[in-house]
Amino acid sequence: MYGGLGNNTRKTYAGLSNGKVVIRPGKDQEPIMYDHIEGRIVKINKADRTVNGKPAQFIEITLQDEKGEQAILSLYADQTSTRSILLSLASLTDFTKKVRIAAYPRVGKDNGPVFTNVAIRVDGEKLPWKYTPEQIPRVEQEVYKGQPFADPSKRNAFFDKIYDDIVATLANGGADGDDLPPVDIDPHDDGFYEDAPM
Repeated sequence: MYGGLGNNTRKTYAGLSNGKVVIRPGKDQEPIMYDHIEGRIVKINKADRTVNGKPAQFIEITLQDEKGEQAILSLYADQTSTRSILLSLASLTDFTKKVRIAAYPRVGKDNGPVFTNVAIRVDGEKLPWKYTPEQIPRVEQEVYKGQPFADPSKRNAFFDKIYDDIVATLANGGADGDDLPPVDIDPHDDGFYEDAPM
């Protein structure tokens, strides 16, 4: 092969909505819904965008299939489903394996809004969270000039570190130097959503 020559890799962009993996094939086309997305994770990055005139940070997870085609799962960085994915990927030590990210709906209390829950499987086994809810810093309630406000800075720093660790593990081909054991919990029990908002 001549230096600098190669074939373009076909990329598809996907997101999560209403308990499904959503792909929008074109600007004026109807979205296509799927139950899962799968492939070998080849890249994870952050992307800053403007959504409805406001800044928003996204985490993009690039998955590649056996043919070399790539799907980029683009997720709001601070959503519960995104953070659930990060908590699971933190326990993955071999990024050469194919992962399946499945989405499913969960109706909120009293027929409230629909949440998107996720589960990640590797070799057919559910990938557990690396950290328990008790290890995740809570959003602190602070007061500024007499007004209460929620301060998520410690929680955000915790997830930034998880993201950095995942990127480092991926760059090392899956060599994970952290010795914390994975913890299998159910992130979908009602107490998790009430007591530990992401």
